[in-house]
Amino acid sequence: MSTHDIATSIERLAPEEGGWGLLSLEGGETPTAGVGPYRLALRRLRRNYTALAFGLLFLAIVAVCLLAPVYAHAIAHTGPNTQHLTETIKIGGKSRYVVSLQDVPIGPTWRGQFFLGADTQGRDLAVRLLYGGRTSLAIGAMAMVITVVLAGILGVVAGFFRGWVDGIISRVLDIIWAYPALLLAIALGVSLALGGVSIGPIHLHAGSIYVPAFIIGIVYVPYVARPIRGEVLGLREREFVDAARALGQSNFRIMASELVPNLTSTWVVFIALQLAQSIILEAALSFLGAGVQAPNASWGTLLSSGLSYFQKNPNLTLAPGIMLILTCLSVNVFGDGVRTALDPRAKVRVVR
Repeated sequence: MSTHDIATSIERLAPEEGGWGLLSLEGGETPTAGVGPYRLALRRLRRNYTALAFGLLFLAIVAVCLLAPVYAHAIAHTGPNTQHLTETIKIGGKSRYVVSLQDVPIGPTWRGQFFLGADTQGRDLAVRLLYGGRTSLAIGAMAMVITVVLAGILGVVAGFFRGWVDGIISRVLDIIWAYPALLLAIALGVSLALGGVSIGPIHLHAGSIYVPAFIIGIVYVPYVARPIRGEVLGLREREFVDAARALGQSNFRIMASELVPNLTSTWVVFIALQLAQSIILEAALSFLGAGVQAPNASWGTLLSSGLSYFQKNPNLTLAPGIMLILTCLSVNVFGDGVRTALDPRAKVRVVR
């Protein structure tokens, strides 16, 4: 077979997205390097403008919440827990009480102080909204890390060793799985809110924000561990795992160097999904009084405190509700875009 026939055969086999290392051998052209799966996924993601827009929205929300101390001291000139019950503020040349004699807080002023109004204790709602966002995002991020790390370890170990190890881990996960996530989190939140958490050298007092983060992280472990276990059950039968065993690699090294890298795309998707789920569950727990405790603010506590004043001052509920919806929506849409980009079956043509 001539060189021309070989080149023609390779060109017919080469996919449209440049997955082969050689695209042409005619005319002395330099072979074109293949595109790796993650580089190809990045190209797909950059063409998903909807996912990128919501990703930027999430980053903007995070940045604004992180700048809460700057806003509180430089613009609002108050703290998140500073009460102004008996103070007045001038609006349109008229003085108005921050909280009226009828116990109705002031509405939005659309300027530096009390931009979104005040709550029933005379505290600046915009300041508490930003500080509450810091709390909700921090708890969601910590819970997501706990869930992904524990679920990853348990799923990989159970799927790789199988047998009695898989049986014990699966039964423990089934016990947690048997209870609805919200009901189990409420039960744990109420019980741990009284005495805190003590695990070996780790001691968390009852009012710590780490308590709801720990609860949410544990509750969602089965929802991530079971899919990872299923993937590991299939990966452990692949040829590259057999080759690693033939080379004399230990079980730990096979799991760390062969299985974990092949689960990277799954972990990336779960990180985005679990972050949104953790933020929502934290808001639900705080709304019911089993999450963040006073005087700490979160979007859930703000929703709970403002619900009774919804008719007189709806912004007390609408402001944290809108922030919660935008945050979770942006994370979910961006996470779905990442999942689509990492899907090898995605029909997205990449132009060089």
